[in-house]
Amino acid sequence: LLLCIWGFSSSILMPRLFAGEFMVFPMNADRKFIIEVPLYPSGANFNQAVYFAASLFIFAAVSSMARTNEMLKKAGGALIIASALNLVIVLVDTATFAVGASNVLDFIRNADYSQNFSHKFMGVKRVTGAFPEAATFATFSVGLFAFNFRLWRGGVRPEVTGLIALLTFFSILFAFSSTGYLALICYLSVAYARSLAKTDGRRSLAARSSTNRIIFISLGPLTALGAATAVAIKPDLIAPILETFDQSITNKLGSASGVERSSWNMGGLEAFVNSFGLGAGLGSVRTSSFLVGVIANLGIIGLVLFGLFFMRLFLEDVS
Repeated sequence: LLLCIWGFSSSILMPRLFAGEFMVFPMNADRKFIIEVPLYPSGANFNQAVYFAASLFIFAAVSSMARTNEMLKKAGGALIIASALNLVIVLVDTATFAVGASNVLDFIRNADYSQNFSHKFMGVKRVTGAFPEAATFATFSVGLFAFNFRLWRGGVRPEVTGLIALLTFFSILFAFSSTGYLALICYLSVAYARSLAKTDGRRSLAARSSTNRIIFISLGPLTALGAATAVAIKPDLIAPILETFDQSITNKLGSASGVERSSWNMGGLEAFVNSFGLGAGLGSVRTSSFLVGVIANLGIIGLVLFGLFFMRLFLEDVS
């Protein structure tokens, strides 16, 4: 609530307080090209404030609903259905693209901003599902993967949640998104460490899921051993993997997209400095990094409030 109040206040005050004082990459969509312009109030300030308020109401509703076990089970069931639906759309997206009928999903892709659902990476279509581009799909799907994978490890509907987690994992891999890859690495590293430390959730849940936990722990050394054996037998097997890694993560900053997004982040850092740490106001600055976006738009106050919010979530240990 405090973060929402600060975001709403900053969206009104900061673009007017610092109007014309420094250059920013704007978030509004009324320009054909994204170029630096002097800071000024725009419709994006209002839009982002509305999104913040909507997020607050949704979070409050879900939190209230999840306070009882019965409603929590219903919410979990709804997320499982959403995860399955996400995979169905991925299948439809891939199949229709292969036969040149991508317009089948136009009723979903109905926004007036750029739609990048036909991009290829090394000759393979990047998975986008119902989203306008692969990175957004990967970001969304990592959450669904983590949810279903956590249920599988906890022994909750393991036949269903395990299959959904596996298929979602592969769909994220074929999105070829550095955001998705890094998110997967971070999540799986934490999950693996918790499983090794036997702190993977509540004790009663861990007791029912000991078999799945052992399977998960065993996958680490088995995967490493299998990969090492395969590379030793046929060294050229690793070449396409390294090429994929280089192009999607290591060399991405050198691409046209990487250069453009880096310039957005540099502009965001300059906005943070030029606004004396207060931020240019919610919805004022376009960036390509969540952290830079927070400090560029909401300043130190927004960073602290976001940090407290996330700390509260993690300390509650609701995974």
